[in-house]
Amino acid sequence: MTKKEIMTDNLKDLTKEKSFNNILCEGLKLLKPSRSRIIFMLIILVIIIFPVFNIAFKKNTLEEFLSIIELSNDVIKDLFGIIFTGYALFQALVGANLLKQMLISKIGKNSDFKTYNLYFFIISIMYLFIILLNFILIITLKNIDYSCIKNINVTIINILAFIFIIVYIEINVFAIFETKSFVVNIYHCFNISALSEGIDMLKDDIEKSNDKNDKNDK
Repeated sequence: MTKKEIMTDNLKDLTKEKSFNNILCEGLKLLKPSRSRIIFMLIILVIIIFPVFNIAFKKNTLEEFLSIIELSNDVIKDLFGIIFTGYALFQALVGANLLKQMLISKIGKNSDFKTYNLYFFIISIMYLFIILLNFILIITLKNIDYSCIKNINVTIINILAFIFIIVYIEINVFAIFETKSFVVNIYHCFNISALSEGIDMLKDDIEKSNDKNDKNDK
């Protein structure tokens, strides 16, 4: 296929109408953890098991967990601000030259542009999900009716708290560590932008040099 045909196909792909759920499912594929990420998450799991065990079996488990949620909320909101700024920067970078380059190149089945745009979308949704989760947890835990659970065995409650806190921390660690990939993608966008601008500059220099040689020949 020629570059023009590739660009045309990628442009058609961008204009296909898709529901939020379809876009979400497609974006989630980009968050599939690599082998190294899984190993990292397992290491974090080993590190936090003992501290979380102590928290889950304390008398003030609820207060300790609320403090973790509030810390998570502060960190995630700050990182979401960085993500939003980075996405705006990506949109500002996408001029004619960069857009052309990203519509020709492909990452897997999708164009570079669609892949990067989809990634920035899904990571923003992930941070919004955690902020919403934190909001719901804070409201729920601060207004929980303890009379509903007084007949449940304390050990069972502690074990459930232990599992829930472990899962919650792992989700937050994954989201925070994903910021690394976001920064790397922004770096690649800068490189592609510099490449497209550099190619145009070289073309201009070559054309000017050829024009100068033609004048000298005359």
